Amino acid sequence: MNSFKTIDGRCATVHIAGGGNAKVRSSPRHYGWRTISDGDGVSIFGGNHVWVDQCSLSNCEDWFIDAIIGPTAITLSNNYMTHDDKVMVLGHSDT
Repeated sequence: MNSFKTIDGRCATVHIAGGGNAKVRSSPRHYGWRTISDGDGVSIFGGNHVWVDQCSLSNCEDWFIDAIIGPTAITLSNNYMTHDDKVMVLGHSDT
């Protein structure tokens, strides 16, 4: 996801499974079609003002929360994460 988004898990049952098919960023200047997820529960690429609240995440192939390439104002609150050994990566950049 990109900037100014909220994932609010209160009073709702939503299952996101099987990989996301969407246009996603692969660098700050490029986006393209991604046919399958790389296994993250929530992927934030260079986003800001993102809130993930009261969600249950489990059995992800990669990270539960992956917020990379200069994210700011990311709020993770009241989430329940189980059955994985990699919880989150925040702010990573290869440079």
